[in-house]
Amino acid sequence: MPKSHILQVVALGLVLSCGGASEKASAPSFVLTTVAVSLSSTNIQVGQSTFATARGYDQHGGAITLGPVIWTSSATNVATISGDGAIIALASGQTTISAATAGKTGQATLTVSLIPVAAVTVTPATASVLVGQTQQLSASLFDASGSRLSDRAVTWTSSDSAKARVSSEGLVTAVAEGLVSVTVASEGRSATAAITVTLPTAGAEGTAFPVTTASVNYLASDPALAVGQDRIVFISNAEVVIASKAGLVITRKPLHEFFLPAMVAGESSAGDVAAVYDDATGRFFVAEAAKIHPQTCLAGTCVGHNMIAVSKSATPGSLLPTDWHLFAIDRYVERSTNPPILTTIWADFDVLATSPDALIVTSRRYRESDGAPMGAIIRILDKASIVAGRAPTTWTDLAFPNNVDVAPGLMPAHMFDTAPVHFFVGRAPSAVCGVTVWGVTTGAGTPSVTTQVVPLDGTCDFPRYAPQASSTIAMDVGGASSLARSPVFRNGRLWVAQTWGQRFAAGTVTAIKWAELDVSGWPGTPRVVQQGLVGADGVWTFHPAITVDPSGNAVLAFNTTSETSYPSIHASVHRATDAPGVMGPWIMVKAGSSPNLALDSSGRNRFADFLSLDLDPATSGTWVHGQYGATDALRTWAALIKP
Repeated sequence: MPKSHILQVVALGLVLSCGGASEKASAPSFVLTTVAVSLSSTNIQVGQSTFATARGYDQHGGAITLGPVIWTSSATNVATISGDGAIIALASGQTTISAATAGKTGQATLTVSLIPVAAVTVTPATASVLVGQTQQLSASLFDASGSRLSDRAVTWTSSDSAKARVSSEGLVTAVAEGLVSVTVASEGRSATAAITVTLPTAGAEGTAFPVTTASVNYLASDPALAVGQDRIVFISNAEVVIASKAGLVITRKPLHEFFLPAMVAGESSAGDVAAVYDDATGRFFVAEAAKIHPQTCLAGTCVGHNMIAVSKSATPGSLLPTDWHLFAIDRYVERSTNPPILTTIWADFDVLATSPDALIVTSRRYRESDGAPMGAIIRILDKASIVAGRAPTTWTDLAFPNNVDVAPGLMPAHMFDTAPVHFFVGRAPSAVCGVTVWGVTTGAGTPSVTTQVVPLDGTCDFPRYAPQASSTIAMDVGGASSLARSPVFRNGRLWVAQTWGQRFAAGTVTAIKWAELDVSGWPGTPRVVQQGLVGADGVWTFHPAITVDPSGNAVLAFNTTSETSYPSIHASVHRATDAPGVMGPWIMVKAGSSPNLALDSSGRNRFADFLSLDLDPATSGTWVHGQYGATDALRTWAALIKP
């Protein structure tokens, strides 16, 4: 035997001899070192279940029996596990399943996914929506078995946002006429709704939205508007608003703040606003009266201005001087004589019109010292200079002495066609019920003025105060003028409207007389082509406004009130195919919700002096801007009517 083997034997013998001859070797021990967790499925869907098992291993890698196991899930919102290892999936995500025993822990990862979307539906699948209105769409999601799914992300898209926008919640806002596909999608599945965007026709429904609001005080709202290609400028004695034709406000500013950069120290708004959109230049023009109110006024020491603003583009984005030229044109310097004269007369009730070469402002003049009426004035300004931002230093004034013809002011026509003169309309002399038509040349040289009186059928005197529901305080409906602020000239015809007196069975109320006059033979006497009356027994109709589209359809808007109704806005349409003198059914533009209570310093319950209409140059629809009875405020409303 080799020596090395002998040494091993000896050493072993020594060890064994230490314990004595009777001692035996002890059995080896097995210690738990690893817990392994396995899942019957590591990927399941919400609502499904799986099972977890745990196995133990000793230090030699051999299987070992486990004692009691404690099961846990790291994300109980994703999946829960019971004491016997049963797992239920609750939400998509990942969780760690752990088994703990004898101080050792094993883990496994479980992934939970949503049940796949197999189908999507949208409700309603088709819809017709008026411009400016909205339509709520809803989506439904289903799995392969047809069960409804919830809590899924969806996306909404519009095929043409210029015609209809859609929010992340599926709210469709109609913007312009046309067909639009609105699609909702989720997990690769989708459904589409067909949306037809239309302009409203003449009827109770239409594009409509609130515009301006003023505190109740002596100052009437006096709503006016100017409609451009894709936006509208609204103005009242309270504020100026630029809005889209869907009623989305782009910007707004108090009236006084808008004109303030052009005013002198101490000057303030006097109200009676006007607005016009000039198609030839693509510009908005806005006007109002402004003055300092002294106790007395000496010639040359007063301050009063025609406040004029012109937009620098067809799409002004603000009401700041960056987007508008602002002018203050001295009212106390009258150029009705040569040389010009200084006066102690101020003016209000501005009305605007444009001609190919002029901006026209008409006003009613008053003596500063006692407020006595002094007649109307026509101010003719160079339009090109104003559009270019050059402050006018000279202009032409036509001043008229105060009489019944001009006391309410001269209303310049909206001239849709060319004519040798610009037409204006005033009241007829006191002995005649009708209108006086004025023709004024506005080009180069000294203006010439011709007039013709046109009698109309009926009684022109009307009661000034009208009842309203829920109030014993009568409302002043006389306003500043009985005439429509903007007569219309189109195709050789002049369309006019004015407040009229009409006796019905229950008594005399205000009504509206409208007429179409043939002025193609001017300066010959205009011929009455047709005339009609809008009124009803027991109902006061007042503040008329009229316009005519290229097809010859006339739209008339007006306010109403009665003992059983609040001050409201109505409209009526005379289509070119209707019988002469016939207006269609009344259209409720905006129903009043409260009596009007706005007492001035003289105790009069003032409403407004006028409402306004303007033809949409892009659609030939007609926009109305008017005041209605509202609680604790003077509120105005806009609506679109398309005959």
